Formats: sequence, structure tokens, C-alpha cells
Amino acid sequence: MAEHGVEGYNNSGVSTQLIGDFIEVPHEKPWRYQEGDLTVTRGSAWSGPGCHDGCGVLLYTDKDGKLVKVEGDPENPYNRGRLCVRCLDVPEVTYNKDRLLYPMKRDPKDRGKDKWERISWDEAIDLVADTFLDIKEKYGAEAVVFGQGTGRDIAAYITRLCWSFGSPNYVLFLSGCACYLPRVAGMAATAGSFWVADCSQQFTDRYDNPEYNAHVR
Repeated sequence: MAEHGVEGYNNSGVSTQLIGDFIEVPHEKPWRYQEGDLTVTRGSAWSGPGCHDGCGVLLYTDKDGKLVKVEGDPENPYNRGRLCVRCLDVPEVTYNKDRLLYPMKRDPKDRGKDKWERISWDEAIDLVADTFLDIKEKYGAEAVVFGQGTGRDIAAYITRLCWSFGSPNYVLFLSGCACYLPRVAGMAATAGSFWVADCSQQFTDRYDNPEYNAHVR
């Protein structure tokens, strides 16, 4: 028994420790280290590009702090160094010339035209607040719908904004429409039904874990 949990080993020979409901996996390398002229920082892809998996990533930055490349973390027991193109393309997304970096405003009469002008953050916030309050005064707070997509970390804030504004209209009208629904439809069209691959990813030692059972129907 370890001091704070149950100690064991994964199939790579790395010791693991169960702490509460979490398994701590020691890494050979620190969370940040040098590799040639680049600084490597260990992280996970919970935020950008954003998905449910949270794969382990290694972020390579140069001496100026610019993100040069992203690679999978081979010491991460979840994805074991494997990454999809969404993570591999993070540098391209970060430094894309068309990425929005500040608020833009366009006159309503120019809708559909590329006539955007840059405004300050204070001006943008004032514009949004004035528009919301004007709608509330004319039509009531119920005229505004506060909607969001898949949860992540916005729910706690958008609900507070909704309730404090006085609107009962908090909805998740986009939740799953951009990811889960296409997944179900795609599998139904190709495989005849919806299925989820059991890759034993709840265990750090995957299929070698004695608690893993494959159920074939």
C-alpha cells in the first residue's frame, strides 16, 4: 500500500498510484523541459481545440514564446502519444491570418458585405449591454434567449447572466448538434447502428488490467 492510496504498475512498467477516484501516473520527464532550442510544456487538449478526450499534448515553444508545434505525449496513459489533426493543427489555428483577435463591428446596412471595423473591448461590451437593455425595455427580458453549445466551462456564467437579466430562456439548443448527432447518424448509415468502441481507456494499463472485461454480443 502506498502512503495515500493503492500502488501498482501499468503495462509500460511505470508505477501508478490510486488517490481517491484518480490515478496519478508519474512521468520520467518534468512538466516543462528543454529539447534543443525549444521549450516543451506538457498539457492536455481540454480547451483549444476543444473536445471531450483531453489527450496529453506536448507544446513546443521557441525563445520568443511562439508555439512551434504540438505533439502527443507518449507518457500520457490515455492517448499514449497519439493525436488527431485537431491537436496537430493548433499552431496553424493560433497564428492563422484570418483569426479574430479583437472585436469587430459592422453597420447593419452593410450586412453581407466585408465592411468590418475594429473597435475596443470597452466599446464592444457597451454596445452589447446597450442593445440588450434596449430590447429588455421595449419587449421584456423574456424576448432574449441565452443559448450555448456543449457545456465545458461556460454554463456557470451564462446562466448567471440569464437569471440576472431576468430571462427564463436558458437553452442548450446546440448541444450535440455539431458532434454527437453527426456521430450517431454516420455510424447508423455505415454500421447500421450506434456503437462506442471500448478501448479500456479507463485503466492506465488498458487491456492488461484484470478488471477489464470484453463483452461481445
